[in-house]
Amino acid sequence: MLSYTFVAILGSIVTSVPVAAFSGFPRLKQLMKIDVLNPADLNNVGSDAGDDSFELLGDLITLSRSNLTQVGRDVTDLLMNYGSPESDVAYVDVPALNSTACAQDTCCVWKHIADQMADLYRGESGRCTKWARMAVRLGFHDAGAWSKSTAYQGGGADGSICLTNEYTLPENGGLEDMCLQMLTWYDEWHNEKGFNVSMADLIRYV
Repeated sequence: MLSYTFVAILGSIVTSVPVAAFSGFPRLKQLMKIDVLNPADLNNVGSDAGDDSFELLGDLITLSRSNLTQVGRDVTDLLMNYGSPESDVAYVDVPALNSTACAQDTCCVWKHIADQMADLYRGESGRCTKWARMAVRLGFHDAGAWSKSTAYQGGGADGSICLTNEYTLPENGGLEDMCLQMLTWYDEWHNEKGFNVSMADLIRYV
């Protein structure tokens, strides 16, 4: 443990206060610096050593563009590097949940779900809560074990981490409470209210 002296000048009063700092602080500052920046990344070229992938996956390979949803076409464009991930679209004047207008709008139910999730994910200060951080980690753990070479076996971002006992495995430690919350939302929106909402959708919707 290192000890530094903090000197504060208040009017004509000079105060010296010992301040403790943990020994890893210099290393932390070092880790916060980016030692190597690729010029291609700085110029938004998007390619440096030729290892960028522009490969389609899953149904995007087998379905024609005309058979894809708008979301599917957008994802295809992003993977092929000619789409933009940014959007300035704002969803306002959301119809009531059980209205005819809501039933005709695919995004409607998800706006209602998003509002419910935001109550848990956003704290009083407007910053992310522990639940938001767990939700991000949950999405990675659900999908992270997927491999292109074994894709024919299924798996990946399918919600199985919460629908089975995967969340009880040691490598998923700390995600139990988040999965139980996801199961509560899934039971409400899928089972009780009868909307076409999957566990995979809920986990991705952070």
